[in-house]
Amino acid sequence: MSIGENSRMSHRILRGFYVLEGIDGSGTTTQLKNMEKMAAIHNMPLYTTFEPTDSPLGRAIRQTLRGDYPLTQESLARLFSADRCDHVDNPDHGILAQLDRGIKVLSDRYLFSSLVYQSIDFSFDTVYSLNQFPLPEVLFYIDTPPEVGIARRAERTLEEIYEKDALQTQIYDRYRDVISHFADSGMHTVIVDGTLPPEDISKTLWSYIA
Repeated sequence: MSIGENSRMSHRILRGFYVLEGIDGSGTTTQLKNMEKMAAIHNMPLYTTFEPTDSPLGRAIRQTLRGDYPLTQESLARLFSADRCDHVDNPDHGILAQLDRGIKVLSDRYLFSSLVYQSIDFSFDTVYSLNQFPLPEVLFYIDTPPEVGIARRAERTLEEIYEKDALQTQIYDRYRDVISHFADSGMHTVIVDGTLPPEDISKTLWSYIA
């Protein structure tokens, strides 16, 4: 992946907004649920969400990811961007609306996933230009070796288009590149060992969110 200097743009940082990222099988969904439980135990307002969303746009994306409705990489990148725009700006349940109400937000995946996945067979600069959204205060990257993610996904009954074993090492390397791209953005990145027990990972995440 080549990241040109012309793709480096400034992003606003949203305080109280946190994002989980990692390769397929890294456990982001598990951690989202764990954080939701811990927030409830500690009586702390926390809005948990995910991408693709459960909106009509998000459901269309999931159809494509399952292979039900093939799209070009550019069309898929633009669809993700549209879904993300609503995810951020929706006046009722968007990320900004929750933060304005004083509620912290944790999302399972965000623009970083687009920069990793949608640029596999498409221009990184174009995908980046479609994702000029605010950054989270903290990005949690669950660093999981591809072979571990592959073993975990073996239990799944459905395989999405990016969950091909041959792609996972490439995706893993791209995450490193994308994270480096935001090194001077003002966003705090926490890299967590994805081979640790889930409860240990949860303790680390909660120490930042709480």
